[in-house]
Amino acid sequence: MALTLKIRFLTGRYHATAWQQQVNEGIPDWPPSPWRLLRALVAAAYRLPQPPPRSDLLALVNRLSEHLPHYGLPETTLGHTRHYMPIRKEGEDTTTLVLDTFVAFSADATLWVTWPQVQLPLAQRQLLEQLCRHLSYLGRAESWVDVTVLDDNREMFTGQVAKVAKPLSSDGVDVSVWSSIELLAPQPPAAFAKARKHFPTDVLAALELDVAKLHDDRWSGIPGTRWVRYEIASRPRSSSRAVRSSPFQDAPAFARFVLVGSVLPKLSDALSVGERCRQALMSLSKGHWLFAGRDPATGTPLQGHVHSWFFPEDADQDGFIDHVLVYAAKGFDKEALAALRRLRQIWSAETREGKLQLLLVQLGFVKDYTCNVHQAIPGVSSLLMQARTWRTVTPWVPSRHSRKHPKKDPRTGLDQDSLAHQVVTQIDHLRRDGWLRFTEPPGWSWAEQIQICSQKTWAYPPYPWYAFRRQRTQGQGAHAGTRAYWVQVTFPEPITGPLALGYASHFGLGLFQPVE
Repeated sequence: MALTLKIRFLTGRYHATAWQQQVNEGIPDWPPSPWRLLRALVAAAYRLPQPPPRSDLLALVNRLSEHLPHYGLPETTLGHTRHYMPIRKEGEDTTTLVLDTFVAFSADATLWVTWPQVQLPLAQRQLLEQLCRHLSYLGRAESWVDVTVLDDNREMFTGQVAKVAKPLSSDGVDVSVWSSIELLAPQPPAAFAKARKHFPTDVLAALELDVAKLHDDRWSGIPGTRWVRYEIASRPRSSSRAVRSSPFQDAPAFARFVLVGSVLPKLSDALSVGERCRQALMSLSKGHWLFAGRDPATGTPLQGHVHSWFFPEDADQDGFIDHVLVYAAKGFDKEALAALRRLRQIWSAETREGKLQLLLVQLGFVKDYTCNVHQAIPGVSSLLMQARTWRTVTPWVPSRHSRKHPKKDPRTGLDQDSLAHQVVTQIDHLRRDGWLRFTEPPGWSWAEQIQICSQKTWAYPPYPWYAFRRQRTQGQGAHAGTRAYWVQVTFPEPITGPLALGYASHFGLGLFQPVE
């Protein structure tokens, strides 16, 4: 028996600054300290329609303070946003930089908190369940949570737990030590009683203290707490787990930037913005092959789509580009990551300043951000979603002319080099190189799953295909003129983005967005 909390972060993010850290230090309180968990439960008690008797709440927090919890941690990525807050300093209006650091998860990630030695009486168990149902967030208010109370931790050790955190002084699961961290925890009730003359009356009174009062009373710490060192260890991996073949194993595969400027470029300039981002990264990395697209030894063009893709995004669908996603399917190496972190601006014909500012807001793995269209995570690019049906948001430019007297392709049943056949061929190339993974069931007909039209029948984007820039200013690439089309493709099973096809697809043309 073990008391366990199963915590899901509904927005895929956890915002909380670690105790005794300043917000701009960018250190989150991860995993949530025992003290933060208990304060959240006490705060939930005040939101109940009928708050429980104080004696009952004190008995519960005393019981949870007697032992230190263990944690089962999901895979996470650390991210941050930057805000230049307006202030007035020495009589002048200026700005100050504020960092908002957060921990990001995949859509189905779960945080487990378990007290192996704790078993609650029925009344306390019911009170804890009631508090957890009213626990809407943990940490900052945007860290929405759903909390479930369990009577054992078997599910924790059979779920997708990437790391285990446990107090250094206790016995735990068989893990290899990876790192350690200090977390804030309440004093056990017995230790609290001995020092009570200096502290609030009990643990619950200490949990109820306002931080402003602690500052007013000039406490250097929080009375009734202690720092406990936890070891964080990787969970032993199953031998059946597939081994990644990437040469940059565990290297981030995408970087997402926010565009900031007085006038943002239109989505119809997606190709231009994609090229400008590449040029800036080429300059910052001294022509790194991941951005140049050429073999560093021979100088020949790389095959297999291993070099970077530059995808301008219109996340709020107002017709203007507000984000740029830089993607490399096998991940970025150290030099490429350094260039991505230094990317601050690209030249711009749209603004008076002649440049657009870029802020790096996400850097991570696609699998950590993948979700379907019905479980969209705010702040996460829709290009990384999983869906069966995808639709172009920038026009698709075919790479070949259609044949006048085509033959049938026996595999697909389509006329060779017809528009639909070119779409299937480009999809096959991505499958062959391992970027798309799905199985065609017997009798699958692509002809029924591909829609191609020159006049789009859907509302977004708000421009016709001929309004888009459709030819690169530099570089080459096969294309059948500049005529473009809108394409919708339905796959036999959900695939994970990003997806782009056709001429200049590495720079923002032929970019698809998930539909369902």
